[in-house]
Amino acid sequence: MIKKSELDKETHYFNPDTGIKITEYIEDFQIYDEYPGTDKLERTALLMKKLHSLNRCIGYHFDPIGRYNQYFNKIKHPIYDLSFAHDCIAEAAAIQRPLTLCHNDWVSGNIGFSAKRDYLIDFEYAGDNDPLFDIMSFITENKITDAKEREVFYLTYFARTPTVEERHDLDIYEKLHNLLWCTWAMMMAESRNQSVYLDIAADKYNALKHNYIVQR
Repeated sequence: MIKKSELDKETHYFNPDTGIKITEYIEDFQIYDEYPGTDKLERTALLMKKLHSLNRCIGYHFDPIGRYNQYFNKIKHPIYDLSFAHDCIAEAAAIQRPLTLCHNDWVSGNIGFSAKRDYLIDFEYAGDNDPLFDIMSFITENKITDAKEREVFYLTYFARTPTVEERHDLDIYEKLHNLLWCTWAMMMAESRNQSVYLDIAADKYNALKHNYIVQR
């Protein structure tokens, strides 16, 4: 499905047992953080809209709440007490919106720009989900905290301003993202003993606390 959509680059080799994948090299490829253009918010919004406009499900649910429970149950010694944010789990579970194929991992390194077109790579976390969750993946992973920049992205993606209900659900997903990936980072820090996961956990924890200060 992704190959037909021309979102990713052509795959020349893939080994499902090892996960090794080789794609065509893109000479002028720049990831989101590298790209100097002032239009990268708009280009990313259109790239995301292209994925969601496929309007197809693949039968595999990303299930962020299930993932949170999976990560949480593997942690023996949590670094942070996240109980203050557990209300967002029930709030997210109550959201009833149509699902479609989502990427679910809009970090800078997965978004690419070139002179010819733009690319979305690394579909490891791809699965059926609420498109608003994808939007907030990009917002949180790239630390788009400026309200005006968020509005630029929203206006390009929706071709209008978000409704009150959409903004409400986006706020819930923002908290859920920070809760989910802080928990994941704590799990990874415990199992791999690498400082990078401590940094991610701290970053997500601070963002989560900020969510509750601002949104309350």
